[in-house]
Amino acid sequence: MDPQSPLTPILIPESARMSPCRTAASFSTQNLMPAPQVTASAWSIINVETGEFLWAKNGDTTNDIASLTKMMTCYVVKQCIKQNLCTEEDIVIVPKEATQLGGTTAYLKTNDQLKVIDLLYGMMLPSGNDAAYALADYCGGLILADLRINKQKSKYNNDTYFVKQMNVACRKLGLKTTRFLNPHGLSHLGNTSTVIEISKLGAILIKKPLVARIVSQVKYSCEVRNKGACRKLTWCNTNLLLGQTGVTGLKTGQTNTAGPCLCASYNIYGYNLVITILKCRSPEKRWSEVIRLMSWAVNQLDIICQKLTDKKIRIRNLSNLMNTYD
Repeated sequence: MDPQSPLTPILIPESARMSPCRTAASFSTQNLMPAPQVTASAWSIINVETGEFLWAKNGDTTNDIASLTKMMTCYVVKQCIKQNLCTEEDIVIVPKEATQLGGTTAYLKTNDQLKVIDLLYGMMLPSGNDAAYALADYCGGLILADLRINKQKSKYNNDTYFVKQMNVACRKLGLKTTRFLNPHGLSHLGNTSTVIEISKLGAILIKKPLVARIVSQVKYSCEVRNKGACRKLTWCNTNLLLGQTGVTGLKTGQTNTAGPCLCASYNIYGYNLVITILKCRSPEKRWSEVIRLMSWAVNQLDIICQKLTDKKIRIRNLSNLMNTYD
């Protein structure tokens, strides 16, 4: 392993134990198998049940996060629904600005009318920058309207106020280094975070039933209305790991500055994990590297269980999961 990029040691308090091991203990990396060599400049593995990180490489290094930004956009929209500012069934009219962004798209047109829930799928599956902006503009406007009802003034536009709420949410969730300047993640030096904080956000999101349902879908179709006409849109998930053993979802990302990124959630062999990797060497590498890290993490946790319980185990051979992407 690169001496300049040390692996953060594992520390497992009782609160972070995942079944079947329950005894409090801590282990240094000397007790465990070496981490696999990967091209990702940073990665982390998080316990979904507690939000505590298990392992990380360059875990506190700040990086551009590309479309992983949309995970926080999704979180803030979900909070708007929770606070009764909107519902999943609200109809959103797509503004012209949303259709002019470029990059990955949900193929929306100016004045398209579709539901909030449809836009969430359009943002999280094909990674539509247009869908992300439309949601930010709509929900930001609702939050601002709520402020005006309470006789508070604001100098922000709808979308910029939404981004402000994304940053407020970061502070509330304890994501101290994460910062956003837009809701979609197109190359922008201000949309930055760390692998540990992105994994923490992923662990929070995947526990929300609505979000878990969205990010687990391989494909989604909806009807869109525009000036009396109706058309059908079908979106495919950019997360090619869906369908692999234990994969439950989350988000991909890629820009020139961020490189290929992936935040993936797993529920496998009794372990509920989120793995995030940033800046892989190629888009293809991120699939096999996440699977290798997942396989390694499962074996690490099994070894820890063996140390705690004296239970004999065999090292799991999960290499067959990688054949598609090597």
